Amino acid sequence: MLEKLTKETFAPHLGSQFRFQIDASTWVTTELVEVTGRGSHAAQATLAVPSEPQREPFSIVFRGPHTPPLQQKMYRVEHKTIGVIDDLFIVPVGITQAGLFYEAVFN
Repeated sequence: MLEKLTKETFAPHLGSQFRFQIDASTWVTTELVEVTGRGSHAAQATLAVPSEPQREPFSIVFRGPHTPPLQQKMYRVEHKTIGVIDDLFIVPVGITQAGLFYEAVFN
């Protein structure tokens, strides 16, 4: 499913909740706070012609609670409209009084 996600998948859901599964019984609720296009300036291999159009690179940022913090790793994520996203890799990128921030980058 990850390969089908685009900036346009997430943009309408700014401000909505995404749940990250920590273990079998523990979930952390976050809020999607940023969706940013990264442009198509990244170098791409030209050994083969892709059979499908390449998506524009983008990133998304979530704000979560101070506890429990999410670690840098892959998570199962649920959203009421998008559905289940398996193996979403996030990286902690900041902390404020409002919470902890995590970024996922899609190339």
